[in-house]
Amino acid sequence: MLTICQKFLQYVIIIIYIHNKNMPSKSKKKEIDVEIPKDLMPTYSNLVNINATKNEIFFDFINVAPGTSKVLSRVILSKEHVKNFSKVLNDFVKKIK
Repeated sequence: MLTICQKFLQYVIIIIYIHNKNMPSKSKKKEIDVEIPKDLMPTYSNLVNINATKNEIFFDFINVAPGTSKVLSRVILSKEHVKNFSKVLNDFVKKIK
């Protein structure tokens, strides 16, 4: 069974793949073949706490419910990866509006 961190990174790769697929061919990056297990179950998070060090950014995905709050996963990315992820995510959100 994949950890929530592994699931999140798979989603990041898929979003980057979708973004790159729609870019003009001269600026495309190498495509990555990603296998998503059929038994992969999504995990719901309704809060993300973000902290940073000099070189890395930490994302704590939290499920807040009445009477309880639980960190489901901590994902650590380099600042460069966060910049790329942010751009891809913003482009994706604009497309689905």
